[in-house]
Amino acid sequence: MRDQDKLIDLLVHAENNKVRMDEMIEIRDGIKGPKGDEAGFLATLDNGIRIVLTIEQHPMGWMRHMSISKNNEGPQDKETWTFAEKLGFDKKVPYFAYVENGPGIESINIIQNY
Repeated sequence: MRDQDKLIDLLVHAENNKVRMDEMIEIRDGIKGPKGDEAGFLATLDNGIRIVLTIEQHPMGWMRHMSISKNNEGPQDKETWTFAEKLGFDKKVPYFAYVENGPGIESINIIQNY
């Protein structure tokens, strides 16, 4: 499957499977695993980039959340925004971004109003 098709499938899946507040709490509390472990929420592109996309209900409303990593190293900012924009993020609209480090992985996360 082409990368563009993988991104389209990822976006459609996230929009059709929004994560409600009660499920967000279960994930936070360790009752459920992260969405990136579920089929449909993760796209692995040909160049090794892994993207997880969810649309989540938070106290402030519905948020778009993307996590992107590349072969056990964080992707570059330009690369991150190239994919973020394809998934509906807008750099001109306020967003929250952070780096997440774990064993053998570094990811860039972007959260923005949906």
